[in-house]
Amino acid sequence: MPDNMDDWDYMVCHHGIYKGYLGGYCPKCDKEEEDNGGLDKCLNCGQYKWGNQLGENQCCIKPCRNPNEY
Repeated sequence: MPDNMDDWDYMVCHHGIYKGYLGGYCPKCDKEEEDNGGLDKCLNCGQYKWGNQLGENQCCIKPCRNPNEY
């Protein structure tokens, strides 16, 4: 990223709605987050996943690799 650009210049959701400094509102993102149980981080692999992709221990339901073991 060039030095003359702020981080706010890249605040666009994957639906193309600008989030900006005050945080824009995207109803599609809100619906997607509600349907999938929110966004959370797997405690094993460290990747962000939807809540319905994580088990009760906040690890991926589908087995994942822990990068610290390799």
